[in-house]
Amino acid sequence: MSDIGIRILGTDEVVANLRGFTDIAERKLGSKLGSIILRVAFDAKSLAPFRTGFLRDNISVKLVKKKGFLLKGIVRSAAPYSIYQEFGTVNHSAHPFLIPAVTQNKQLIINELGRGLLESTFEAEGKREKFSRSIL
Repeated sequence: MSDIGIRILGTDEVVANLRGFTDIAERKLGSKLGSIILRVAFDAKSLAPFRTGFLRDNISVKLVKKKGFLLKGIVRSAAPYSIYQEFGTVNHSAHPFLIPAVTQNKQLIINELGRGLLESTFEAEGKREKFSRSIL
């Protein structure tokens, strides 16, 4: 009986490249997400119904980070009646401000996150080329 052995070469380099890409992508996309969230919050404040200013003044941003990178961003309103303004009631028509703020920034969101992925790919590719040249 004969044994056949298979050895795959280069897996360590592939893993290192992927790890490098994810680090770069987390940093780039986190930066893009931060600016997007701030823009959405600004627009939500400008679209919020204004009577006393309480609703507008209680729109805030929360940025959730992991390992120093921005993971997600939340735009919220702490005014207790925010949901009724956004969606309305049987006695009160809706005056949405959060959903339109996201909707009007839809193209910005797509463009910025797409740009972040491309920048991450190019940066990771540049580092990979430098790495490949150094081991030759």
